[in-house]
Amino acid sequence: MKYFDSLHPAIICLVLFCITQRGAYCELEDEFEFGGDKTERWTEKTEDGDIEIQIFKNAEECDRKSEDGDVLVVKYQAIMPVSGVEFDNSANRKRPFHFTLGEGRVMKAWEIGLKGMCIGEQRGLTIPPGPLQKGDQGSGAMIPHDDEILTYAFELLAIRDSPPPINMFKEMDADGDNAIQKEEMLAYLKNEGLGGLKDEETVDDVIDNIFEGQDQDGDQTISHAEFGGPKHDEF
Repeated sequence: MKYFDSLHPAIICLVLFCITQRGAYCELEDEFEFGGDKTERWTEKTEDGDIEIQIFKNAEECDRKSEDGDVLVVKYQAIMPVSGVEFDNSANRKRPFHFTLGEGRVMKAWEIGLKGMCIGEQRGLTIPPGPLQKGDQGSGAMIPHDDEILTYAFELLAIRDSPPPINMFKEMDADGDNAIQKEEMLAYLKNEGLGGLKDEETVDDVIDNIFEGQDQDGDQTISHAEFGGPKHDEF
């Protein structure tokens, strides 16, 4: 695995979100089940196909509905309804999933079907094969096949304001020479205390992988142009 260069931007942003929030909203959670009868059902028609939306459970109160620009914290499970096989479940990772609505980093059907949700609401999406199962950034989540109908069930746990964007390149480039040295990256990663990095040897392996993927000219530094993580005030 080549880490930053091979990770989808959504995964990078999720890692950075957890880092910058110092673990907030990244806590473990128990297994879950969606309950209640369908209380409402409708079809969202798009040029790429129709999304069937079902509300399994309404929120007890609703002071805010999800909209573009919000960070949504959800738990979900996904099945292929024809076979009944579950192919993804946030509970398996023991943590909720976070993404910013409207950024195109999750499948298009999520962007459309999860708007207007209230915290505590449980909602299902039935998504036809095709473009609705992909994001603007090319993500397809953990989809085993690209020719099957998918059904997702979500519970919205929280709505957060988008965190301020960070310039990760600038934070790593300690000497301000517009190039990241391995020592600078090592200091940054140690300071941030990334989970799963147990000792210096493991950190070095991670750094070697990152440099292998991003140091395109082989000069043992990563320039601003080569860097694959957030490097602007806006991203």
